[in-house]
Amino acid sequence: MRCEDALALLTAHVDGELDAARTAPLAAHLDDCAGCRAEAERRGRERSAWRAALAGDRAPDDLRRELLAA
Repeated sequence: MRCEDALALLTAHVDGELDAARTAPLAAHLDDCAGCRAEAERRGRERSAWRAALAGDRAPDDLRRELLAA
């Protein structure tokens, strides 16, 4: 896997959205590429920071109902 391909998949990877067929080659690339591994770690930290910052925020109940009904 090329770095360009790996970087395109990193956000989905840190969000747990990749299937096994795409995770395996990405994981192998991250094992071998310090630059992409560092970027994956940075994006993971960024995701964690956003989740912590937004942990108490919740959409209004009427909006939640509307979205769930759609």
